[in-house]
Amino acid sequence: MPEPELPKFEAPKQSVSLNTLGEDERSIYIRIGNDRGAPPTDYGPFSIKQLKQLFKENRINGKTMVFVSGMRDWRLLADFPEYQEIFEELPPVIQESDRRSTERKPFIARLFIQNNKKIFEGVCRDISVGGMQVLLDNFQGNAGDRITINVHPENSDYHFTASGEVVRLLEGNSGFSFRFHGLNDEAKRSIEKYLQDN
Repeated sequence: MPEPELPKFEAPKQSVSLNTLGEDERSIYIRIGNDRGAPPTDYGPFSIKQLKQLFKENRINGKTMVFVSGMRDWRLLADFPEYQEIFEELPPVIQESDRRSTERKPFIARLFIQNNKKIFEGVCRDISVGGMQVLLDNFQGNAGDRITINVHPENSDYHFTASGEVVRLLEGNSGFSFRFHGLNDEAKRSIEKYLQDN
């Protein structure tokens, strides 16, 4: 059976405003670690309301990396013009060394769920040749589902398509863990290159 055709990935624009998001719309991803001198880990998606709460609890700060669907890459939270309005304080001064830590682009996945016409978009993390996790809001699938994923980051060097099985759903319906089945050599090379370069 041939793999399903996926819509072409269009390069997103960088000019995304947090103010245009609904208060409860879960579409914001954060990268924790760069702001604390620790290995980076991605979480989400969160809403503006959740982001404000995380900020209040000192779990995120102006140096936290943020990604919203429609952006090309991660951006420092302090660099959003609406920072002061949302968090009710002036943004911190960001050193050039902190900006350089933002160079790794998010790994965006376009997902085609078999027997379902809907296309999802999420952020991939913990990638290996065995599988990965996909962060996205309100995934309609279940553990055991067979799906096809088209992983299409901004850097096309790492693009690949893979089929496999949903192993488990993440807490809070924030995504799922996915095990690859029959990963082809081209996909393996893309993943290995990504792991080597990042």
